Amino acid sequence: MNRFLLFLALLTGTCGWSFAQETPAPTVEERVQKTDPTRGRALVSRERVNYLVLDYGKQRRRFFVGDEFKFRRRSDGRKYREVVSFVTDSSFSFSVLNEVTGRYENVDVPLTDVRRVYLQRRIPWLSELGALIPYFAALTVVGKFATGVVQDDIGNAMTNYHPIELGIYGAGVAGIFLSKPSYKINGRHRLRVLKTY
Repeated sequence: MNRFLLFLALLTGTCGWSFAQETPAPTVEERVQKTDPTRGRALVSRERVNYLVLDYGKQRRRFFVGDEFKFRRRSDGRKYREVVSFVTDSSFSFSVLNEVTGRYENVDVPLTDVRRVYLQRRIPWLSELGALIPYFAALTVVGKFATGVVQDDIGNAMTNYHPIELGIYGAGVAGIFLSKPSYKINGRHRLRVLKTY
């Protein structure tokens, strides 16, 4: 029996060793393209590519062609959430559907016309908790009514919340505000155009 187990172990080991193929490690360019396709295309292309850069504090956020860019303009005060289609030295553009002609037209926005930039930041656990707060609140209110904790009216329900519930609500609201920061473009926060080499 021991000889049979030894033979089986050797057979399995040699078969596994003979079928193992050596896979080459992915290059840096392949890894960048897998994690962020727009940045990967910009970095791998042979010509120089312009891209937008937001410098805030000691951090930097890059926006390549094809990335979504949320901003507010100085000229009309409206908030835009558009995909960057073209970047020049002093402006960028995005496409808008003209309903009269039924065609897409490029809207050119100078960098000096951008008043505020909005970012989407993912903070582990806190961002997800902020998204689930309305559901958690509805679940606790329905649960309190179903168990008979609330006797009189809705006003009485606010006094019956447990401090742990209020802490979870506060963390969720903080998660909403911390994961969606906005930066006013001024001397400390700059929006500019850089080129890849």
